[in-house]
Amino acid sequence: MSLDAAVQKAVDRAFAKIDALLVNVVFISKTPATFDFASGEYTTSGNTFSTRAYMQSKKSTVASSNMRGENIQLLPGTVKKTLFMKTQNIDFNGFTQVIVDAITYNCSVIESDKYVTTLEIVGVS
Repeated sequence: MSLDAAVQKAVDRAFAKIDALLVNVVFISKTPATFDFASGEYTTSGNTFSTRAYMQSKKSTVASSNMRGENIQLLPGTVKKTLFMKTQNIDFNGFTQVIVDAITYNCSVIESDKYVTTLEIVGVS
């Protein structure tokens, strides 16, 4: 068995052990499709991808978050949420939002490799 296959097998076993803790998530990719100069509005097209992920919540100890390269100010004690999921040959950088338990979040990839992807999510008001 190659090293790549052994690592993938270990990741699969780890996610199988925490299956009861995983949540269903739907990723949404929205890109501008057309712009109507008369009305000043644009339409979007997009893709969706459904999977299961582990969601971690913890109170922030810092006053800002780096969402998509923008420094977003957070109130002290703000709950930060992170999603961990198997990568499954998907480039999560193309997704702008994720829906978890009927709540829509903006998402940004923190770290990704060919086995596991970690995203920071921030609620959309």
